[in-house]
Amino acid sequence: MTKKIFITGASSGIGRAVALEMAGRGYGLALGRGGKAAKDPAHRRDRAYVKESF
Repeated sequence: MTKKIFITGASSGIGRAVALEMAGRGYGLALGRGGKAAKDPAHRRDRAYVKESF
C-alpha cells in the first residue's frame, strides 16, 4: 500500500520542497493550493476532506 500525504502550499517554497521530496520517496500526493485548505486550517484535519483530495 502506498503511503499518502496531503500538502498545502506545494506550488512554491517549503511546500514545494516537501512535495518533491515525498514524491521521490514514493508517497502518493494530494496537493492543496488555495481554496478551503488554505483559508481554513480545520479542513486539513478533516479526514473526509483529505480523503476526497486523493
